[in-house]
Amino acid sequence: MIRRSTWILLLIFALLLGFAWYLNRPKPVEPVPDSISEYESPISLFGDNAGEVVSFQIKGNEQTVGISREEGNGWVFTDETHEGAVDQSIAESAASQLTALLLIEEKVVIAPQYVGLKPPEYEISVKFSTGETHTLYIGDETPSGSGYYVQLDEGNVAIVDYFGIRSMLSLLDAPPYAPTPTESPSP
Repeated sequence: MIRRSTWILLLIFALLLGFAWYLNRPKPVEPVPDSISEYESPISLFGDNAGEVVSFQIKGNEQTVGISREEGNGWVFTDETHEGAVDQSIAESAASQLTALLLIEEKVVIAPQYVGLKPPEYEISVKFSTGETHTLYIGDETPSGSGYYVQLDEGNVAIVDYFGIRSMLSLLDAPPYAPTPTESPSP
């Protein structure tokens, strides 16, 4: 006669075998999207209908660069610290970069003071041809180095792509002055 404890051990063994089979069974394979349109498209920070950038100002701790588009004159400096002609191609590139800033993460659940947004490290004010104006507050770089923590008009904390923000902040160290023509040596 088989003891009661043996039956209990056989039952436990059978349950363990069933559980091991369940964990090792083949997983269903997810289908690969047929086209790129099935992937999630990136989200523009200012939206797709923001219009053309008319002016922008970048503020750092000790530096400010302000540039505005004037009809007939192209881009000109608007802040008091910079005088002279603006390199039109760099200013136009910066304006395009502003409209091309992409959100990596649209809503990050974290208090702004923990990611350098209270007070912000940098601030970019942008005016569009539609009349809209926005202020982008820039905080710390993300731990992974893939972006920066930002707040648009003191809204939700978000993450924006690293290279877009770096190219804008580089204008503080190297304002877009037009190159000065050099005279050719006379023969």
